[in-house]
Order: sequence, then structure tokens, then C-alpha cells
Amino acid sequence: MKLKQVVSVVALAGVSLVGCSEVHRTNWDRATPRERARAITDYRAKAAEAVARYVASEGQDVQELEKAVEYERITTEISPGGCPTCFREYGEALSRLGHHYRLVYEEILEEIELAESPAERAELEAEARDYYELLERNFRDSNRSYRIYFANPGTALPRTDAIERVMRHHEYLGEYEEALRYLNLIGPYATAGLTEEDKQVVLRNIAELRRFYERRVAAQRERRYRETVENRDERRDETVPPRVSPGSRTREPESRQPETRRGWRRR
Repeated sequence: MKLKQVVSVVALAGVSLVGCSEVHRTNWDRATPRERARAITDYRAKAAEAVARYVASEGQDVQELEKAVEYERITTEISPGGCPTCFREYGEALSRLGHHYRLVYEEILEEIELAESPAERAELEAEARDYYELLERNFRDSNRSYRIYFANPGTALPRTDAIERVMRHHEYLGEYEEALRYLNLIGPYATAGLTEEDKQVVLRNIAELRRFYERRVAAQRERRYRETVENRDERRDETVPPRVSPGSRTREPESRQPETRRGWRRR
């Protein structure tokens, strides 16, 4: 069974699948540190169980991934200022759900290539747009959660896999300048604890990826420059009076000349 055939209406609508008693608790500020820690541990265990059920379904039961996202989101509310890893885990859960939708999206793109009629192609293209919006939203929400994790004073040494996730999200969304920025952040941490041989392999991989990003950034900047020039030329064509040859000019009677005619051109 194809992935896109089993993604539920609940998933597309973004409806919460966690019990109301769990989601709507708002008195965490009254909880003791021990109660908060216990609650975070419990919700993380529930999230892990949901992910395990998703894996057991061979990627079919997307509702389990949504449950994991919701459980991890709750942990960020339990201790928003004292648990930077909660935002990291929430970012990872969102990333995982985003990649599920990415796989569905890429599958639909393959089907578009095999479409036998314009109507079928149009239907698939509309479906692909819906799934792209889902993957984009989850990737962007994931990046926001990771940025909170990176910025937290308790995050002395951010995990390289967290940085790489954000980098890959930007890469997939075509935001190569941001992807390059996060790649440069990985450098100081990527080779920690490695043997010299493994270190050289990692550095070569980073250098190759950096060249790829730099080429994409240069191409995007050139395209933006061309678009800016073309748009400027289009606006100029709309506002500048057409040129006429000197021999074809005729002087209008003084009474018919616009009052601003004499001064419209700057000296």
C-alpha cells in the first residue's frame, strides 16, 4: 500500500491526536522540579513508543508520528526555560514528520512523470503541492525549535546531528545560503574525538558539500540579479515616454501643453 493512500484526513488537518487531559494542562508553573522532570520523562517515553509503532507499520501509520510530535511539544511547555533538550527533541520529531511527507511528495512526483492524461497529471500536481506545504511547514517549525535549542544558555556544545538537520532542511527547501551557514557551524564540532584518518574523511566531505552549496548560492544570486534588472527594465518601459526622431516632433500650441512639460526632465 502506498504511503499517500494511508495518510489520514486528521494528519492533513493537523488535528491533535493526544488526549485532551494531556494536551490542555496549563499549570506546569505550579509543578515542582521533580514533577516536571517526571512528566518530561513520561512524555518522551510515549513519543518513543509512538515512533516505534510508526516504524513497525513500515511507515504507513503517520498518526503515530503526529502523536510523537505532540508529546514532544508538550515537553517544551513543561519547562520552556530549563530544558533545552526538549526543544531539540521537538525539532527532531517535527523533522521526522517532515521527512515522511517528503517521501510521499517525491513518490507523487514520480507518478506525475507516468501520468497518462492531463487530468490525472493536474490531480497529482495538486496533491504534490499539498504535501510540499506539509513538509515545508514541518521543516520550518523544526528549524525554529532547533534555533531555540541552539540559543539556550544551557546548550554549551550543540550536537552536530541537530545542526545537520537544520542544514538539510534549508538544503531541501532550496535555501542554500542558510544551508551553507549551518555547514560552517558544523566544522568546529564535526571531527571531535575522531582518529586522524576519519577526521580527514569528514573534512573532505564537508569541503565537497561546501563547494556544492557555494555553486548553488552563486547561481541563485545571479538569477536574482537578472530578475532585478529585468523588473527594472520593465518598470522603465512603463514610465519613460517613447522616443521620437527630431524630424517628427511637432510643437503643441502653448495652451495645450501640460503645465509640467517644461520641467519634467532634470538638468
